[in-house]
Amino acid sequence: MFTRSASTKPAPTKAALSQNGLRQCLRVAGAGTLGFMISQLMGWNYGVFFTVFPMFLLGLVPVLNGSIIRQFLSNVSLNVLEVSLVIGLLKHMPVVMTLVVLGLFLMRFNLMAKGPLFLFGANGVLTLSILLHFASYPGVDLSDLLASNLMASLLAVFIAMLMHTLFPDVEPRQPPPRGTKPAAQIRHETLIGGMTATLSFVVFQVFDLRDSLSAQMATILILFTLGYFGAQISAAKRAVGTLLGCNLALVMQLGPLHPKPPLSTGDTALLVRADAVRPRACVGRGRLGHWFWRANHHGNSVWPIPRAAARSCL
Repeated sequence: MFTRSASTKPAPTKAALSQNGLRQCLRVAGAGTLGFMISQLMGWNYGVFFTVFPMFLLGLVPVLNGSIIRQFLSNVSLNVLEVSLVIGLLKHMPVVMTLVVLGLFLMRFNLMAKGPLFLFGANGVLTLSILLHFASYPGVDLSDLLASNLMASLLAVFIAMLMHTLFPDVEPRQPPPRGTKPAAQIRHETLIGGMTATLSFVVFQVFDLRDSLSAQMATILILFTLGYFGAQISAAKRAVGTLLGCNLALVMQLGPLHPKPPLSTGDTALLVRADAVRPRACVGRGRLGHWFWRANHHGNSVWPIPRAAARSCL
């Protein structure tokens, strides 16, 4: 009697972490820790810049050379000029401001889709999204914000150099293969990325999401794959990482609750203005669009008006 042996297929195994991959993990972890410690010891504002920028630089590209440093620093200098002009000239014209932001994002995503200047475009999209969002709020010192961004970027380069010295690669890395994309694919990736990033910018402007920096960064970072399926995988991994990170932060901050600080004069005036727009804004969420596009507060930024209306409706 003959018996048919069951076909055994080898179970798929996960690729083991290489020595170079382990060194890169050590570089990223060490850079983020060092940047955070320096910002806390020096008492600098916007500590998230000093923590994220070194991790971003070391995590996005596994090597460090002159071309990468030039792309990183030149983008930072250009961002300072762009944010200064956009906020200084267009903050009272939300429609024009949004169109200009769309143009800036399209330019960056076009560079990312073409390939050679991917770091320049990716860093520009992420930094512009954060800076434009924070700079639009009243009471934010634009000079302090831009100076912190410049200082954090310079410090990120020095930290990256230090980490590559402490944790060098075991073996030389092979450059990734360069493929050619058709013009239609580059155009598609540019439009999808630029419009999605602009939509994220508008949402975070209309609603009072000043304390949701991680969510804003997540909506930008998942676009770096330049594709729908890649964005799905990136979003799933980011969700797991966010879950672990949030739970770790909650455990670290267990302790007596601190009372909320009193409202400042600017916040009190903003709430009074929210009461004035509540009857019209709360008729429906669609009314927020009317205030967003039509309001003009004597040449000042109009973003606080829809934010106040949204906050009063929640």
